[in-house]
Amino acid sequence: MMADGRLEPKMKDIKESHSMVGIYLVVFGCLTLLTGLTVGIAYLHLERTAAVMAAVFIAGLKATLITLFFMHFKFEKKIIQVTLYTALLLILVLLFILLPDLGTHRLGL
Repeated sequence: MMADGRLEPKMKDIKESHSMVGIYLVVFGCLTLLTGLTVGIAYLHLERTAAVMAAVFIAGLKATLITLFFMHFKFEKKIIQVTLYTALLLILVLLFILLPDLGTHRLGL
C-alpha cells in the first residue's frame, strides 16, 4: 500500500526507482572496489597500526556509502540529518577524550 492509501504506485515512483538502479549499481561497484582494496592492503603486510588505520578508513567510507544510498539517508529531511551528525560529533568528541587514556595502559596485544 502506498503512503497516500493507494495500492498501485504512481508513474513518477516507477521512473524514480528505475533511475536509482544505476546509482545503486555504481555504489555497489564502489563497495566492491573498496572491499578489494581492503583485502589488498592485508596482503601488503604493512605495520599493524598503518594496516588498521587504512582498514578503518576504508570501512568508514563503505559505511558512509551504505548509509547515504541504501538506507536513503541522502534523501531524508534536514532535522534527521542534523540529529545524526550531532550524535556522530558527540561520539568523536568522546573518542578523542578517551584516546590519551588509552596510551597510559598496556594492552595485551
